[in-house]
Amino acid sequence: MRIQHRRNLGSSSWSVALAGLAVMAAGTMLPTFAQPSRARTGEVIAVRELQLKADADVGQFEQFVRSSYNPAWEGAVPGVKAYIGKADRGAQKGSYALIIVFDGEKTRDALFPKEGGGASTAFAPMMEQPLALNKALDKFIEPGSLSVYTDYVVMR
Repeated sequence: MRIQHRRNLGSSSWSVALAGLAVMAAGTMLPTFAQPSRARTGEVIAVRELQLKADADVGQFEQFVRSSYNPAWEGAVPGVKAYIGKADRGAQKGSYALIIVFDGEKTRDALFPKEGGGASTAFAPMMEQPLALNKALDKFIEPGSLSVYTDYVVMR
């Protein structure tokens, strides 16, 4: 005769399990919003010009961007690429900008449903790590730098 034993999961185990399921569900939903680059609507290029604090150490800032910020975005969110770049020509030469490229409006709107609003709660777990680096970025940039942006939709 076989006896089955029942295991009780504590409430913290259920919380971890539910959080894991939520992340997996969000990860499976986003590709449905992600668009091929040849879709009728073009990519969305979001530009945030960054103003460094007067006392910011430029060398430390650039090292942080190269070693932590930019690599954290590589492949973190399907349909999204993000970089901090430094202008090397033109009117803004020497300045910095955060450039986020969404593969289309559907992806941008799924991740950030409201203009000027935060990330969607459905996709927040997926974006938690790269967005957490914005707090570290605050050490180098003027308050509000990330709040001023312009989204450009590529015209196709």
